[in-house]
Amino acid sequence: VAGKSLTFKLVCFDSAGNKKANGGDKVSCVDGTVTDKGDGTYEIVFLSNVIGNQRIQITINGETMQGTPEVDVSPAEVHLPNCQVSLMSAQGQSLISNKDKVTWEVS
Repeated sequence: VAGKSLTFKLVCFDSAGNKKANGGDKVSCVDGTVTDKGDGTYEIVFLSNVIGNQRIQITINGETMQGTPEVDVSPAEVHLPNCQVSLMSAQGQSLISNKDKVTWEVS
């Protein structure tokens, strides 16, 4: 959901396939924050406000990690303070400005 975080753990291995026992690698994530746990693992908190399918982009020591997962970020619930009413003509032109006072009458 847009605006909500997704937390996951990255586990690093050396070139021989052994799990790293210490941290210190330079790990970064687009739209995310990274915490080095000091034991070869990194906590990543991914947060995006962009709706749609996105690949989580991670770099380790300057190299882009391959095979990272894709996530589908869906719209958040309606947030009333962000909503606004627009009265539009059939041609798509606004009939009022945000400064105009509008009185609604329901019959």
